[in-house]
Amino acid sequence: MGRVAFKSSVVVQASNPKREEVNSSTEESGRAFTSQVITKESFLAAQRQDLHRVKDLLCLGEFHAWTLLIHYHWDVEKLFAVLVEKA
Repeated sequence: MGRVAFKSSVVVQASNPKREEVNSSTEESGRAFTSQVITKESFLAAQRQDLHRVKDLLCLGEFHAWTLLIHYHWDVEKLFAVLVEKA
């Protein structure tokens, strides 16, 4: 799962968003950075997919799954890792 920037400064982690194009590549401190543009529809679809994944695996209602995802910045793997660690 890679980080995807969407609009201004919102950064989310989505399972598999459809990438429309590679926007740019820059050099900074010897490392290359690329940014990718996704459509609003593919972004929302990836969010819904993550929401259903959390709902189904944890047997939660939509509101509670949504709250957990927001708290963990839509990082599903981090959410599951924390739950496994605390269990």
